[in-house]
Amino acid sequence: MLVELSIKNFAIIDELSVTFSRGLNILSGETGAGKSIILSAVNLILGDRAHQDLIRTGCDEAVVEALFHLPEKNPLKRLLAERGVEEAGNELVIKRIISREGKNRIFINGSLSTLAILAEVGEELINISGQHEHQALLRPERHIDMIDSYGRLLPLRAEVSELTDHLSELTNELSSIELGEEEKAKREDFLRFQIREIEDTKLSPNEEEDLKAERDILANAEKLFKNTTESSELLYAMEGSASEKIGTALALIKEISGIDSQIHSLVEPVTTALYAVEDAGKALKNYTARVEFNPERLEAIQERQRLIGDLKRKYGHTIPDILASFEKAKRELSGIERSEERLAELKKEIEIHKEKTLERALFLSEKRREAARAFSSAIESEVNSLGMKGTQFIVGMKRYQARDDDALNIGGFLATPRGIDRVEFFISPNVGEDPKPLAKIASGGELSRILLSIKKTLAQMQIIPTLIFDEVDAGIGGATAQVVGKKLKEVSAHQQVLCITHLPQIAGFGDTHYSVVKETRNDRTVTRVERLSLDERIMEIARMLGGETITETTLKHAKEMIESAG
Repeated sequence: MLVELSIKNFAIIDELSVTFSRGLNILSGETGAGKSIILSAVNLILGDRAHQDLIRTGCDEAVVEALFHLPEKNPLKRLLAERGVEEAGNELVIKRIISREGKNRIFINGSLSTLAILAEVGEELINISGQHEHQALLRPERHIDMIDSYGRLLPLRAEVSELTDHLSELTNELSSIELGEEEKAKREDFLRFQIREIEDTKLSPNEEEDLKAERDILANAEKLFKNTTESSELLYAMEGSASEKIGTALALIKEISGIDSQIHSLVEPVTTALYAVEDAGKALKNYTARVEFNPERLEAIQERQRLIGDLKRKYGHTIPDILASFEKAKRELSGIERSEERLAELKKEIEIHKEKTLERALFLSEKRREAARAFSSAIESEVNSLGMKGTQFIVGMKRYQARDDDALNIGGFLATPRGIDRVEFFISPNVGEDPKPLAKIASGGELSRILLSIKKTLAQMQIIPTLIFDEVDAGIGGATAQVVGKKLKEVSAHQQVLCITHLPQIAGFGDTHYSVVKETRNDRTVTRVERLSLDERIMEIARMLGGETITETTLKHAKEMIESAG
């Protein structure tokens, strides 16, 4: 469960820390006091994207931190281990830091984490019911998820989804092979042309670099000949060359080296220099003799480069890309050549797979119908107790019918990742009226009560430890509100419940009550959250009953309301 929530420099909250309890936690306060801001902070903990405008004015960063207690065998522990999150006993700490500099950070049990992992973890921690949940009820495509959750059919649905995905892959492969004979022949001719065009060039991976080096030498043959000839003469061949002058210097050094021993040490380096200059001169002379003036070879290289350029425009930016296209074309041609054999294999494989998919899809469909009947009865009972007397709640189910030419036709039904069923909720709020689609006729108040009924019904089927209801009281009041409070209390026997409400009838059922207050402090607006004592609860519920003027009668009514709920 959610044990503690700490918020700092977040919107109009400067700093607060709230410790929550098991059971039903009530949050109440005037409109605009900051209840929605607290909910936004919780959403950050669950993996919502962070925005800089959430940071309190004048601050550099906002921090939201939550402490959760995990039961000993909670499956979330395994998920955390698989994602590389360090274990911290039965505690889980999540921390979000939002920075104006854009360096937002996420920590799970003290280790840096990612938004994707946080969102995955958050799904297993808290479920929030608000306006978006009402919208889910208005989307028939989401109704099937509720039935499958209630019937614990999600593993079976995943199996059917996997079978359907594989069937789709097989049928796509079959379609690609079943090209018209004329089209297939054209493709085969085109592939053979590509293979022959690349094969005839006999490309090698490093050929471009080798051709460029050889072209540069041939294109500059005259300059190479001139410069190496002159260099050889200056170093070695001509009268007054460098070697001749170094030789003269060496003779003079040797002549005086016997007079002064310090001079003798110069004989060796000058001798080495003489040999080096002579070797360089001879090497340049030999190179000059090898310089080739070959315009025919130069033209052939340039033509080869043009050919490679043409291939690059067709098949890739580099020679390795061209060779990769060559191998790909050979594989595709081989596939076409053996397509008749593969065609027969595929048709047989598809028929076998269709039978297996149909068998599991029909099994899922029957289990779903059983779950739908039980779900319909449970929701009908719940909504009737919430002031919707005589309401019929029906789970409509139809199987998708396939056309003869549908690739995913399994026994006349269309296979989808969710099976072969279409599910939609219908209600008849008034006795004697025909049931109509929930999305078309339910009012806001009816949606709130139906949503609460669904949450209560699913509570024992789910393992999400904390449920948050954001103003589930929309459109209701009086005796109905009291029944809603009782239902929330019943849900809280299985899961921790946080409920944001404006109705005293609901607040009276709380195990713990928090007041959210907005005030001005040091010329700044701040939000604070107070855990209320029994006397403070009576005062708060009296405020919710009577507004600004609280009388003795109102206080008495508030006290009776709490005692009655208890």
